[in-house]
Amino acid sequence: MSWSKGDILWGNYVHPIVFLEGDSDIYFIGAMITSKPKYKKTKNVLMKKEHFIEKYKTHFNNSYLVDVKLYKRLDLGPFKKTGELTPEGIEFVESVIHEKYAMVWEDYLSMKGYK
Repeated sequence: MSWSKGDILWGNYVHPIVFLEGDSDIYFIGAMITSKPKYKKTKNVLMKKEHFIEKYKTHFNNSYLVDVKLYKRLDLGPFKKTGELTPEGIEFVESVIHEKYAMVWEDYLSMKGYK
């Protein structure tokens, strides 16, 4: 992996992922960005324009952070960098999910009672 903390990646899925850490051949740890303020009963956290470096394709556009730290499987790629967070944006993401345990998306949905 040649990504850095705060890189915003797109793979074969609907939402961009903020790369946080990883050196595995199987997965990395990241956080999901969405344009929805909530998913069913779960509220997402509004981000700010200052959290994004604006020169990229993926930039602030009514963006919300999903309140979960995710294991993202590398086989859901290939992944392409389409954006980057500012240092303030990285700090924001880490402040929201710092006490969370990483999990796969399906486990998150199950934990929230959606499966």
